[in-house]
Amino acid sequence: MASWNLKALREKLKATHDKDSIERAVKCMDSFDWKSKAALYHVYTANEVFSKYSGRKDKDVIEMMNRLFSEDSDIEFEKARCIREFSLVAAATTVHTLPEILAQIIAVSTDPEVRNVHSISFNGVVKRMMNPEYKSKLEAFQESFEYKYVHAFTNTVKHISLVKPKYSVGFDTHNYHGVVFDSFTFKGEDFESIRDEKLVEFINSIRSHCVKLGQELNELVN
Repeated sequence: MASWNLKALREKLKATHDKDSIERAVKCMDSFDWKSKAALYHVYTANEVFSKYSGRKDKDVIEMMNRLFSEDSDIEFEKARCIREFSLVAAATTVHTLPEILAQIIAVSTDPEVRNVHSISFNGVVKRMMNPEYKSKLEAFQESFEYKYVHAFTNTVKHISLVKPKYSVGFDTHNYHGVVFDSFTFKGEDFESIRDEKLVEFINSIRSHCVKLGQELNELVN
């Protein structure tokens, strides 16, 4: 798994930035590292708690259908399902903050005169980035579907209403069964329902993109 050498960036900044800017950068780097690990932990928890129910053989699907339609509630399964749902929402809301924290690190590294942290946003940093190659990579990430989906999903969950999860089971080509998050609309844009495994892909992709952009920031900073 790729990682961002934050220590190397700190050492570079020591040669060019004042003490206050370095302290500000370090706080943001520590936050990025903590939230990156937290997102991974939430995904791990979601997968681990559901490992005994994730089989894809025909017999696993039949067993799941019997469990879902039984008059007797399976308390252990219901608990695992709830923890998976809670953990995936927590992972999404956590990873959603990484681009914003990355923006703080980019700002203090490339333009330390901008000291009002509340005026800094990922969108603003993308617009102000002077390096054309790095700017195009930031824009590509911002325009990616996974970024747009998680941004809309998280803002909907936090500020409007829950994107309702439900359990789906069926005999498709992959024998999929699992949590499906309902369709929703955010600022006039419609988002279709997605499976939990697809949300995990989006979460991991956003984290990986942010780490990669951080690695490239190390090369950008002189």
